[in-house]
Amino acid sequence: MFTKFYRKICSFMETRKRRGSRYMIA
Repeated sequence: MFTKFYRKICSFMETRKRRGSRYMIA
């Protein structure tokens, strides 16, 4: 359960980095 959440955060962080710091707060 926690692992799934952690992986989601990792993916979200990576996507945010690729798109830019525009979605830093989003």
